Amino acid sequence: MAAILHSPGRVWIIVALVLCTSTSNAQKRNSHWAIAGKNLESYPGSLIGGMNDIPSVAVSIPHGNSESSAAISDTSGSLLFYAARGRIFRTNGEEMFITFGGYLNLDVTQGQLILPRPGSDSLYDVLMIDVSPDSTISTLRKPKALHMVVDITADAGAGAVVSDEVSFGYNLSERLTGTPHANGTDYWVLMHEWKSDKFLAHQISADGLDTIPVVSHAGAVHSADYGGCATSSNRQGEMKCSYQGDLIAVTSLNWICGSDTLRPGLAQVFHFDDATGLVTYWFTLPMHHQAYGVEYSQDGGKLYLPGIDSLVRYVDQYDLLAGDTTAIKDSRTRIFSIPFVGTSSDPTPSAMELAPNGKIYVTHTGNSLDAINAPNAQGLACDYVQDAILFPNPHSQVGHTNQIKRYHDSEFNELHTGFGLVTQPAHFAIWPNPASSSIRLRMPMTLASPRVRIHDSTGRLLREVSGQVTLSGSMDVSGLGSGMYTVSLLDGSAVIGQARLVVQ
Repeated sequence: MAAILHSPGRVWIIVALVLCTSTSNAQKRNSHWAIAGKNLESYPGSLIGGMNDIPSVAVSIPHGNSESSAAISDTSGSLLFYAARGRIFRTNGEEMFITFGGYLNLDVTQGQLILPRPGSDSLYDVLMIDVSPDSTISTLRKPKALHMVVDITADAGAGAVVSDEVSFGYNLSERLTGTPHANGTDYWVLMHEWKSDKFLAHQISADGLDTIPVVSHAGAVHSADYGGCATSSNRQGEMKCSYQGDLIAVTSLNWICGSDTLRPGLAQVFHFDDATGLVTYWFTLPMHHQAYGVEYSQDGGKLYLPGIDSLVRYVDQYDLLAGDTTAIKDSRTRIFSIPFVGTSSDPTPSAMELAPNGKIYVTHTGNSLDAINAPNAQGLACDYVQDAILFPNPHSQVGHTNQIKRYHDSEFNELHTGFGLVTQPAHFAIWPNPASSSIRLRMPMTLASPRVRIHDSTGRLLREVSGQVTLSGSMDVSGLGSGMYTVSLLDGSAVIGQARLVVQ
């Protein structure tokens, strides 16, 4: 159990350490899963998601805040370093680096992100977003992204920033996330421009960060007057990639302004091509006010979204495999609700994050975290539990550690029953997964020139079937070595669906 710690004016980042052994089922680089919150004094590690006997490490951050934190573990599950509010810290709490010219970025929803450098055992890329758009500080300098490199072997093994601070990307909203590249080695870092419909996808390779992004114009403009209410709170909200990396969801907060009238925020879903970095619009989920958080189930089949209506504060589930976009919207199921009183003290469901144990944790004001215990399950079977984790003292505006869901060198163990490595978009699916000799294929039967290809992690084409053979619905995978592959569905030369396949 963690000791009860207290210090005025500090925020406690409580890091849950999952012990990793040769039989561990945890995703090791995400073995440290943390939350940050004002007035949070202690966090009993044994209560994390109901996992028993998990020790925790508590570290304090001077001038901390409820948002803008990140952490990274090595492939054995040991904490390497963490970041919060414009500062980078060693595991013992020592400050490694402070950026923004001495300023601290304030209340940035997804303000920091840490990724391992491809091809390196010691370098890590740290991304940060500076200040909030339309805030008091942003009148002095436009919100921008910053990039630094940490070498964990520098400074006699204590770790140090070994690169100059590089500014790139300007006039940004508070959304910063990432996902693995389809080539099996690199990563994508994704951001969104403020008062624009631009998604910015930056590639991180062995050469470092490419500051020239892949730009996609997709979906709504992120602006202060979305929903007819001029509020800069729409800069706030989460952008999340699915575990498989093929989908992106974006929300905006859209606070009540000037009256008690509830106004819809932004809630949209996009396809993401993890080979090219391009984002394409899929559909909009209507009438979600104050939808700050969003999260996918690990199998990519369910999407969870919080919000407020005139009666309740709630969390809804959408079934992304229900069929077309109309069917998906009609699948909306309320898995949790509490009365809406209309005061700031109401425990509104807020930030959401898929944790290493397969559960989704939901923040709100008060002294607890809620949990979705079985996010892959349909409807109420997902088992939403209010006050699943209790804190000894009230907190406010708790936010989760910003991190990606998987890494090239640290996948979830394929034997973990809660984390199947399967992608099943509504129009394309493969099973069984993992497979050993053959796979079955589900696809639209209206394709003019269907073909299915299998590539390895380096991009080499290993198998291909086309025409009527494809429509027969099966494909031989015997002879492929154990590992992960990409299965692509094409109509002629156009890729219209992809899935990850594990061969055992």
